[in-house]
Amino acid sequence: MTLSLQSKNIILYLSFILLLWACKESINEPIYVRPDLIQVTIVSPADSSLILEPLVITAEVKSVNPISQVNFFIDNNLLGAVNESPYSIAPDITPWADNKEHILKCSAEDNQHNVNSEEITITISEQVKNNITLLEPAQNDTIRNADKVNLKWHHDPVKKFKVLISRNVSFNDIVQSDSTNQKSFISNQLEKGSYYWRIGYYSEELSNILWSGSRRFTIDGPRAPTFISHQGEEIRKFNIANTFIWNKPEFAVQYQFQITDYYTDEIIYDDILSDTLIIKNLELYVYKVKVKAMNSVNIWSEWSSEVILSNGLFSKQVNIPSGLHVGGCLELPDSGFVISAWSDISGITSLMKLNSIADEVFSNTISDFVVYEFALTTDQYLIMVGVNSNHRAKVVKVDQSFNTIWEYEPVNNDKIYLTNVTVTQSGEYLLIGLYNEDYVTSYNQIYYSALSSSGTPLFERLVGDPRSVGYHIEEFNNDYLIMATQTDTIFGSEAIYNLIVDRDNMILSDYIYLEFTGFPGQNYQIRDGVRIGNDIYCVGNFGTRYGSFVHKSDIFGTEHWKVNLTNAVPSSAEKCIPTIDGNLLIGGDAENLFLFKIDPNGNLIWSFDNNYEYTYCRNLLSTLDGGNVILTSSSLGGGVYIIKLNRDGVTY
Repeated sequence: MTLSLQSKNIILYLSFILLLWACKESINEPIYVRPDLIQVTIVSPADSSLILEPLVITAEVKSVNPISQVNFFIDNNLLGAVNESPYSIAPDITPWADNKEHILKCSAEDNQHNVNSEEITITISEQVKNNITLLEPAQNDTIRNADKVNLKWHHDPVKKFKVLISRNVSFNDIVQSDSTNQKSFISNQLEKGSYYWRIGYYSEELSNILWSGSRRFTIDGPRAPTFISHQGEEIRKFNIANTFIWNKPEFAVQYQFQITDYYTDEIIYDDILSDTLIIKNLELYVYKVKVKAMNSVNIWSEWSSEVILSNGLFSKQVNIPSGLHVGGCLELPDSGFVISAWSDISGITSLMKLNSIADEVFSNTISDFVVYEFALTTDQYLIMVGVNSNHRAKVVKVDQSFNTIWEYEPVNNDKIYLTNVTVTQSGEYLLIGLYNEDYVTSYNQIYYSALSSSGTPLFERLVGDPRSVGYHIEEFNNDYLIMATQTDTIFGSEAIYNLIVDRDNMILSDYIYLEFTGFPGQNYQIRDGVRIGNDIYCVGNFGTRYGSFVHKSDIFGTEHWKVNLTNAVPSSAEKCIPTIDGNLLIGGDAENLFLFKIDPNGNLIWSFDNNYEYTYCRNLLSTLDGGNVILTSSSLGGGVYIIKLNRDGVTY
């Protein structure tokens, strides 16, 4: 919700232009390597160990980011690499069995190319040269078309060997133990999974058995299939035959195909096939499809990645009680939507639950409360901000049956206007808006506060220039990002105003973008904004709806671009959201509803072709299945429309 505000004069405007120019980012920003984000510990062997038997090297790695690979070295010679836990190898160390000290090193790299390592010193006895050389299967081999494995090794002279197969590298979970006087051995039938094997023999000089190093292998089915058709596709009509085609992995002889309900995971279709599948007449809904393959010894692959098939596209009129104005819409994680409507005159809020194809399920009314914005909490309830029947700030939390759990009214709530609520990762609620001491002057200041999940006040604060109002707040790293607007007294120009404040209300950055100066009535008015990564997008209109625009800046104070979406009068961009593919969806109205999808550079990808005349965009949201929903209202009455489109801007 956007308010008119007073702002700085032309001197401040020029000062901030100079400040923005000075703060622009370097094009060649250096990339910093952070070894401190990784901790590597060689667990075994211990430092200064004397190695008499085959060596098992085990490392423990702790990292902020996912680990991509762990490498093991001896005297800077690569012994082996592991890309998943447990980080352990059993290498051939006979070339270094010389009764001398050697440097053993373990190095770990994360997915951001940060690297750290640890080194220890070991002495390898010449006795290790008695080791057996393991040949097949190679380290980390995967056997995909058999449930038995042929083990091969080399040692002169031929002796009586002992074969061990275990589920772990420490060989305390033995699957098979046998003896042979050959240099090869066929295992028993093995279940799907990972195993370790080694070979041992008794030395004539020693009474104990000498063991080789160990190797890891995996018994698995074929690789998981991938879909050739329908990958990432949204099918609009199931009333014709649809053929599902997937690749045929090596060794696959049969397939299991499943269709499940997207929201409930209920299985709609499940069958064993030998080829592609043709299905007909699935109902209007949203589905997940997956397939897996089986080899000739009945070992299954993993499931393929799921393909989402959304036939749940619709355009439906939803009737709301007479005299109410539609407010917003959000999606529930267990299927369906909630629509809010309100009345200033009666001082009530109506909440309506819809199913996943926008049919009404039930509704309820909350008295003494007019909702402006609402959000889904971490415990799957609704947190709402607005005013009571006396137009004083109020916060209400309800369950999914819309029963009130608690209410909260801030101190001095007659001086506070709340515009938005955000739920933090820890389950707290951040409130944003403005504080005005007497409503006679226009010296608003940004107000923000936090509540616990039970409605207990955590803090209340004022920040920023005293001509400002905040319309969005969120956690950013360990601080708070505040999006606000600011209005100039002389020129009537509304500014885009972004702040980052720390947990103690200290301003860390403060950037103002004065886009346009002209006579009063042709200023920029900000209607909505969103952060994507380090970029901030704002949408709105020129003055009294003289055209729509979208503006891009970043949190570092760099202004990137502004694009005029439409020059129609009247016209206003009202809502913007990020899409699942990293672009931006913008909704508004220019006598009739409009919807644009643009890329991060401001280029138009598509516009929604519609004939919804005298209809206004009230809300936008991206659904869990990758669709997009517009909530609209009409100046001609007749309720609201809830329209679901796919990612290409097509509805049913």
